[in-house]
Amino acid sequence: HYKEEDLPFISTITEVVHELPEGETRATPNFFEILLQNDCLPSDKQCSDCLRDKKGANCQKCASACPCYCKTLCHVEVEEKFIRKSLTVRPPLYARDPSRLIPRIVHQTWFEDVTPEKYPNMSRLIESFKQSGWDYKFYTDEESIKFLSTHFPPEVREAYDTL
Repeated sequence: HYKEEDLPFISTITEVVHELPEGETRATPNFFEILLQNDCLPSDKQCSDCLRDKKGANCQKCASACPCYCKTLCHVEVEEKFIRKSLTVRPPLYARDPSRLIPRIVHQTWFEDVTPEKYPNMSRLIESFKQSGWDYKFYTDEESIKFLSTHFPPEVREAYDTL
């Protein structure tokens, strides 16, 4: 559960919305559409296998299996994307321990409160964090949503909701 007095110790995100100049329309570049327009989607098995190689795939390795794909990937100029919004992450105003780059805080979320009766193993783990000198912060799903909605732009909350 977070407390208001903890806020100076929490990073924040702010947003700046950039308006598209009047009369100007820009579509976001989409590599799939570029490949489709050039009839260069990697459709045969040999090309797909090469591109999915877990040891690494690139246009040097796959040029013979995927000539059109690689040519398009490496040579088609893509229009610069308009940046609709800028997000700025600000570090906390204060550090509880200035000698540490990363504070000794464990943040945990769970869909409900953790009780020793219902979650004995998790309760012991939580207690071990507290005994080892780490701060421990716990948030239920509802508290997480409230915190994100209050302190961050809507995109952060939307990303959280997709998890």
